[in-house]
Amino acid sequence: MQRDFVWVHEPCFGEGSVATTLDRDNDKAAEAPWTAFPQCDQDRLDAAVTTGKDEVCVYGCRWIVDIRAGKLTARFWRAQPKRVARALWHKEGVPYTEEESIMIDNWAKSTIITTTPLALPDGNRRIELNPETREIVEVVNTMGWFLSPKTPITRGWPGVPVHGDSAAPVTNLVICIHGIGEHLWSQQAFSQLGLVEQCRGLRSMVNEEGAATRIEFLPVEWHSVIHTQGDAVQRQLEAITLPSVPMLRTMTNDCISDVLFYQGSEYQFRIREAVVQNINNTVRSYLAALGPSNPPVRVSFICHSLGSVIIYDILQRQKDATIPPKERLDFGPQCPVAVASLFLIGSPVALFLTCRGSCADIIPEHICARMFNVFNPTDPVAYRLEPLLSLRMKDAPPEHVPDYSGGGGVKAHVQLKGVMKAFADSAYDVATKDGGIKKAFIAPMKSLLGLDADEVASLQTATESIKAINGGERIDWELQEGLIESANDYVTAVVSHNRYFNNADFAAFVKAKLLMTFSSSSA
Repeated sequence: MQRDFVWVHEPCFGEGSVATTLDRDNDKAAEAPWTAFPQCDQDRLDAAVTTGKDEVCVYGCRWIVDIRAGKLTARFWRAQPKRVARALWHKEGVPYTEEESIMIDNWAKSTIITTTPLALPDGNRRIELNPETREIVEVVNTMGWFLSPKTPITRGWPGVPVHGDSAAPVTNLVICIHGIGEHLWSQQAFSQLGLVEQCRGLRSMVNEEGAATRIEFLPVEWHSVIHTQGDAVQRQLEAITLPSVPMLRTMTNDCISDVLFYQGSEYQFRIREAVVQNINNTVRSYLAALGPSNPPVRVSFICHSLGSVIIYDILQRQKDATIPPKERLDFGPQCPVAVASLFLIGSPVALFLTCRGSCADIIPEHICARMFNVFNPTDPVAYRLEPLLSLRMKDAPPEHVPDYSGGGGVKAHVQLKGVMKAFADSAYDVATKDGGIKKAFIAPMKSLLGLDADEVASLQTATESIKAINGGERIDWELQEGLIESANDYVTAVVSHNRYFNNADFAAFVKAKLLMTFSSSSA
């Protein structure tokens, strides 16, 4: 295998930089610079050519290359197949074919380079030496050979990534479930990143280059069960929608209707069935692709918004021996069905449980080791879970997700805001009860000085009882706002529900909890 050649591919959805992947399937992608595979995947592809193997898993087994067809295909989400090539010469990041590269290379090394242009096989392009700049250029015959523009071409591919996901073994597999509106966000017309891009963002924040192990994040979607184009219900939904304010009504149909459909028994079953099937297929396929040399993998879930309700219902139903086989989680013989950590983000699970009147036994201990209910403080869709287990916990503030970028702990302005809120809440509560205004100035001071001994003991008992059934961890965790966001809760509330996957503190929190789980369980 000639080492000068480099394996490259068209920009693909879910890998690389956000700027590249946002142009995922539109016309611009055809002329966008191609991307070199990481060195570990280069070696895999070279070895496959030597041994005659047709298919090779790349990018940490998320994609597969068909060498014979020259195609790169996503394994766990829908994406257009991308072309793959062995590149030697390229024009502005777009490679010539292997045949053309060999022709150009032989011509460039010959003595006729200064006198005779090289005609490429299509007859409409030729390669020549620019006598003024001494650059090798491509000329496309659009206005005659002498008037057509000349574009420099380059030998060799710069910047082959040294590190790649295929080189590091996987210790944790995290299945990510989207919430309401995924049908809307995943469309090209919207700048909001869909679930595939959010998983890519988590991978880039959590995994360090050259690390000995890594954590994989893979998406599982359910919105197509409701929003499949051509589906009778989708057509009916479009038919009954009023024509005024079309963008707002589209958002309503694609977001709010998700909740209403899940409330219906028929769609609730169909959605659960689709999610279970996708999870089983994804986990089994991914573990099989990793192979026996990979160490044991723990499976966890990150579930956003309505997705957290769906997964919660699925996990709770696993203890029922009578559920249909299509709703039974099955990760294959190598991996027993057990969830290391369940992360609920922007979750209305507590509201659903309250509406259903089922507030006991809310942690699916039979299948889930630990559950974390993470929320932005201004998220209008998120609710606390701990007060459902013990009403006393309403007086215990949620744990703060550490400010990892600031060295851990609680930000100063968040601490100050908490003190001011406690003072104001206590003053309001007392002023509206017996004792009136006089006590309104005394009670806040008590809240600042702390609870009395009996109250502290009662709260401590409630907290410890929750930790006892949740692997030694609190359930409710609150992300810390930035200084600007904390200035106006109502402005922040508009966007806070979709600010989880790209939050660096949340990513660091997930990593810390997953690695802690893996270390303690494998010790």
